[in-house]
Amino acid sequence: MANRGNILNMQRIAMKATLILLILGVLGLLIFGCLPKAPRQDFPQEPAAVIEALKSPDQERRLEALVAIRRQAVLLENDTIFPLVLSKLAITDDTERGAAELIVESCREVMLPRLEPYLKSSKFEDYLRAAAAIRIIGQPAAIYADIVGDNLKNSLAKNLGPANKEPPTDEAVVALSREQQQEFKRRLASLWAIEAMGPNVCRVYAATAMSVIQREFEPGADFNLKVAALRILGVLGSEAQSYLPELIDLLDRGGDNLSVRSQLLMTLGSIGSSPEIDVVEKLSEHLTAGQYKERLSALEGLARLGPAAKSTAGRLKELMNDKNLGVYGQAAYTYFRVTGELDPAIPVLKAALENPSKEHEILEIIGRLGRAGEPLTDTLVRKLSSPDTFTREYAVIALKNIGVDSSDVISELRRIASSDPDLFVREHANVALQQLQQK
Repeated sequence: MANRGNILNMQRIAMKATLILLILGVLGLLIFGCLPKAPRQDFPQEPAAVIEALKSPDQERRLEALVAIRRQAVLLENDTIFPLVLSKLAITDDTERGAAELIVESCREVMLPRLEPYLKSSKFEDYLRAAAAIRIIGQPAAIYADIVGDNLKNSLAKNLGPANKEPPTDEAVVALSREQQQEFKRRLASLWAIEAMGPNVCRVYAATAMSVIQREFEPGADFNLKVAALRILGVLGSEAQSYLPELIDLLDRGGDNLSVRSQLLMTLGSIGSSPEIDVVEKLSEHLTAGQYKERLSALEGLARLGPAAKSTAGRLKELMNDKNLGVYGQAAYTYFRVTGELDPAIPVLKAALENPSKEHEILEIIGRLGRAGEPLTDTLVRKLSSPDTFTREYAVIALKNIGVDSSDVISELRRIASSDPDLFVREHANVALQQLQQK
């Protein structure tokens, strides 16, 4: 009987153990099956594997390939990988295009010498993609100024149809011939590239830019060309003051549309006042404009003027406390730029961050403060724990731009770089860490 009792006890123990293991298994499935998986780190390394991943139907795999390329710039020397990366600069998907832009930003020295054959290519798409890379690379790409300038002038010399003074309808845009669409894109890409090449190149093409601003084009979204041309004059700053009368006349006539008018306000702020024209007064007239974008642009114009617009400090303080006009965040930033005083702006920016509809806009503004944004570092670090992917991304970029390498910032960026569920956010954190370490 004793032996039988021992056997029964052993059976009961075995059954309990099996039940416990079963329960643990179910709990494990419920818990770990529902939790997000750890970020994959098995990025492709060899060129053949990278190419295969870049062509994968799985976007996550394509993004992993782009990350691998950014981390191994030598992969850009591959004749298949390089054009595939360039092609990503022209796609509509923000995530993949952003990942490709990070490659160009991080690997400028490798990218730059390989662009020439694409800029000279007879294929329209090659030129657009190379010009997009120039826009990211910036002033070092001025070695290609003649090629880009010739493309712009040759395109502008073409007569592609009658001017359309009315806002283009969807039907008008669709009706554009293939050649018209291509030339519009060529012009726009060229203007953007010239702006990125810096003042020396912009100086050469200032008159061409002004002719674009004053010109009537074929049907289509020609206002984008005027916006890009206005940005070129903005790069020149006070050197472009000879164009102020024409620009003010355009502003007084109401501009072509909201986009042109808004860029015009910012460009005027970059150029500044002349003995004959008070730009501060002109910009101040638009601080309470009916369009939100126009109000923001007037504030940005004043911010670019800096101390020259200090007379508007009182008006800016009013806007910082005015929730109805909705520009309090930009007003706080502008107040700092024109007065040099950050303390009154900090509580406004912190409060604005608690408004979900303003959060991304304010994070971008804080990043533009540069090192002066250091008092807001702790607030940005807390945003790294946001459930919103874009909030974490904007917070990482702001921390990178501020450049404070405190232990808390480094620790949080490392956490994001290793465990954030979004691959793009992780890569932004890696870039931020690299820049902070270089400093």
